[in-house]
Amino acid sequence: MTRPGPGHTTRLVNLRLLRDGMIIDEPGTELWMQNGKIIDEYHRWWSSKSQDQFHADSVIDCGGGIVAPGFIDIQINGASGVSFSDQDVTNADVERVGRSLLQYGVTSFLPTLVSSSEQAYRSILGRLTVYDGDIEKGATVLGYHLEGPFINPQQQGAHDASVLKTPENGCASLEQVYGHDLSNVRLITLAPELPGAVQAIYDARQRYPHILFAIGHSNATIEQCKEAIDAGAVIFSKIICR
Repeated sequence: MTRPGPGHTTRLVNLRLLRDGMIIDEPGTELWMQNGKIIDEYHRWWSSKSQDQFHADSVIDCGGGIVAPGFIDIQINGASGVSFSDQDVTNADVERVGRSLLQYGVTSFLPTLVSSSEQAYRSILGRLTVYDGDIEKGATVLGYHLEGPFINPQQQGAHDASVLKTPENGCASLEQVYGHDLSNVRLITLAPELPGAVQAIYDARQRYPHILFAIGHSNATIEQCKEAIDAGAVIFSKIICR
């Protein structure tokens, strides 16, 4: 199956529709899309000058299934025999995981690297790409999630203690480990109580506004978390990981 061309209209029938937190299960419920976006079929009807102009280019029978917005998985370290932290991981491996995620309703994801060596980060990030998903490639890759290595050793969980770092020089420490090309990075998890971590968040948010920060693998106090949030952290991830 290929991506529909410009102007292509698709009509979904025989479905249950999630709308405003409720499952709509009424006869005749439909969903219309054009150019990958949901459209108002009633507006299309009244603005059409003929039945031919109103018709859909393709009709998909959903078999009574539920149609809902896709899930976005922001932390997945691997699947289907693939580890995103493997130095030999390829874009084909990422696509394999992306295809497997579609069956679970995941339409976008952030492949996540656990704490790794500087060489591994530079090798992997220099090779893997961000792309829009489809039937062939699977779920969309929105960017990459770097979970570590700037985490608290007391909350390392399954991470390799030998590669953990302290961001004592702020954003410069991040660039020293990850490299300077962070265009494909979307999320970084770190422990804000580490020396230099809050400054690293603040500086990186100014220099790389597309990158978000999560507080995780951390023993931070409430006050330290507040400082990180003020600096630009937006979510919490894996607070307790002993």
